[in-house]
This record gives sequence, structure tokens and C-alpha cells, in this order.
Amino acid sequence: MHKEILVSIEPLEKRVAIVEGGQLEEFYAERVQGQRIVGNIYKGRINSITSGIAASFVDIGFGKSGFLYVSDIVGVSPELEENVELVVRKKSKHVHKRIEDIVKKDQEIMVQVTKEPFGTKGPRLTAKISMPGRYLVLMPTDDRIGISKKIENRQERDRLRQILETLNIPEDVGVIVRTAGEGKTKKDFERDLNFLLKLWKKIKIIYGRVKAPYLLHQEHGVVFRVLRDLFTEQVDKLVVDSRQEYREMVHYAAQVMPHLRRRIQLYTELEPLFEHKNIEEKIEKIYDRKVGLKSGGYLIIEQTESLVAIDVNSGKYIGKKDAEETVFNVNMEAAKEVAKQIKGSGRYYSNRFYRHEPCRSP
Repeated sequence: MHKEILVSIEPLEKRVAIVEGGQLEEFYAERVQGQRIVGNIYKGRINSITSGIAASFVDIGFGKSGFLYVSDIVGVSPELEENVELVVRKKSKHVHKRIEDIVKKDQEIMVQVTKEPFGTKGPRLTAKISMPGRYLVLMPTDDRIGISKKIENRQERDRLRQILETLNIPEDVGVIVRTAGEGKTKKDFERDLNFLLKLWKKIKIIYGRVKAPYLLHQEHGVVFRVLRDLFTEQVDKLVVDSRQEYREMVHYAAQVMPHLRRRIQLYTELEPLFEHKNIEEKIEKIYDRKVGLKSGGYLIIEQTESLVAIDVNSGKYIGKKDAEETVFNVNMEAAKEVAKQIKGSGRYYSNRFYRHEPCRSP
């Protein structure tokens, strides 16, 4: 089935539509003024230390000081322990330390944002830097090497372990094979690793030249993340209507996935890309309160402060004489449509079904 990714760049918003067989399967949007800071790397300065909660407040130039727990400096990420099987190097067990023994007031430190600021609370920070690539996650402040547990096939895990043992990974750097690395070759991993190591080298150079607070690296926006995580061999083409974004995409593809570079196309027609592809109308339907079903039934989708409620109605559908069978048939059709609605409306901001950015986890 024909599958393509459409990227529309506007002054205030970037939009991405994934279309399969003529149907809108996924939709992402990111407002220029509402960009997230999760994943950003900063050179920060310790403002204060609170021993009672084993944490420090760090000025990253954001306005609100970031919150850095002692466990986010010397500890182990619970997500990493839960989702990754360590296969090569293993650090010694964490020894408890007091926050005041690790950092001092006015000390400069490299941190990464793990949670957006909310209300009066500043962003949550970590000193355990992680940088996701296409097939690998680089952990430049950790020397563990592992494979995502989402890759379940034992033979494949053994093959990946052998590849990891032959990669030229610096001794003080760790990596994790992401789920997307399943079935990939050593050459694929080498390209990805080299790209990430060059990026890390650039960040370290900047860190040594600037004073805190300073933004060292800004997490990539929606367009790059879709290119990195969703532009696979199953996609026939990626079409973008911005010459600058096109050049950046081709440059990245040439380094990490050269076999897909020619599938990236620049759209130059006067008619807007999404209108040319009849996408605008489909996007509008994503946010309709009432969604019709082919049988004559319909869904009512209501967003409240705490949850999204979906009501299934039989509508004009009469079906069989057996009421239970009628309800069953409507529910079966509704189940498919609900899944499609959730998948298709994966916006980043002000969306019906909140969806995280593609694939920061392994």
C-alpha cells in the first residue's frame, strides 16, 4: 500500500501528515512559539541546594530554575533499568551520596530537561545526558551498553550484541540499541554512532567556551523527529514544501540513511501542499465532535479536563433483529474508528488525544 509523509512549513506552525492508501493515518503539528524544551541541553548554574529533599535548583536561563535531584546526578534512570537489557559494560551499584557533597552553590553543570515546567514549578532536570539517534541512543555521561527489551527475538538480540561488541564506542560513553535497530547492519549503526559522537563533541566544545546559563543543544522539532523515527523503508516518499527543511533533511539522510535520500522530494507548486493532496479536509475531520461510521452509527468525542470520553451510538443503523448482535456490530466498527482517531490526531499541543513526541525512549 502506498505510503507517504507530507511536511508543510508555515511561519507559525510546522505540520506533518502520514498518508497510507490515500487515508490520513497520523498527524503532527508544532507551533513555533510553543516548542517544548524537553531534551534541551543547557550549561546551568546551581542557585541553591536543599538538603531536606536531596535536590538543587539550577538556573538554565529559562526564567524558572530547574529542579535537579541527587538521583538525577549519580543515580540510575528507572526507565533505563526497566526497558533496557544491559549486555556489555555495567557500572558499579550506586552508593548513596548527599546532594551537598556532589554540587556546590554557583557551580556550573551540564543538564538536560526531562519534564516541562508546570504552573509555578520549573523544569525537571538530569545530569544523565541522553541523545537519541535513528537506531541508537547515545549516553555520553554513562558507560552502559544495552538493547531495548522491545526487541524480543533472542537470536536478533544475540546478533545485535555481537555488533555492539565490535563498534568503536569510547570507553566512557554508553549506547542503547533502539527498537528501530532491529534487523539493521553494522554499517547502519556506525553511521548513527558517528553522527551522535560528532554532535556530542560539538556540545562539549560549546560548553567549554560559554558561561552559564546557556542553551548548548536544542532538541529537534517535529519535522526532524518524524524524519529520524518514522521515515523508514516502508515509506515510498517524503514530500516537503520548504527548501531549507529539504536541504537539512537530505543532509541528515546522506549521513545516516543514504539509501532513502532519493525518496525525499521538494514540493515547489503554487498550490499549498496539503490542499494539493486533499489533506486539509481530513485534518479538520480529526477534530469533529461527531464522527460518523459507515453503518450509520456515530461516535461522540468529548474532551474534559481529566479525560477524553467516547460515546458509541447506533444512530441510523438498524442491523439484525437481535439487539445484542446490532450492538456488537456497531461496537466492532467503532473500535476500529476509535483507534484510527487516536492514531490520526497525534498532535503535540492543544490536541484531542495528547501524544508524546515520536520515540525518545529506546
